[in-house]
Amino acid sequence: MFANETLPPQQDDEALFQSLKKKPAVAWPTVIMALVCIATFYYVIYLGITDQISLWLGCLINCVAGYYLFSPAHDSLHRAVFYNNRLNDVFGIFVVNALTPYASMHLFRLMHMRHHRFANEPELDPDHFSSKLGWGLVSSWFFWDMLYGVR
Repeated sequence: MFANETLPPQQDDEALFQSLKKKPAVAWPTVIMALVCIATFYYVIYLGITDQISLWLGCLINCVAGYYLFSPAHDSLHRAVFYNNRLNDVFGIFVVNALTPYASMHLFRLMHMRHHRFANEPELDPDHFSSKLGWGLVSSWFFWDMLYGVR
């Protein structure tokens, strides 16, 4: 902090906490991240199919896009992208279908909320298996939706 700057007035801690808990009408950074990642994902697929990009480079780019696409998917599972829950669900379906077109966003929400409820309880947490895989966790990403389905 510079010498000529003043500190903002202190807010009541409870009021500040309540303001931080409010959902935004639209979380624009999350929406923009999803749109950029999905556009990148499909454009790279097009480039790969038309031999304008090597498949290895396309896979690498789409791995990065998929990694960043997980954040909007996660936020929609928590219904934190839009103030309206129905819009969150539609957005979540759109994003999850880009990642895994054969899987259900509703299944992911159910299992993810179960993970939060039973975090680190070996018999009840659907994600607990991943803490024991070590480098096997990397290969499990190819099957994580199936692993969720059998838990």
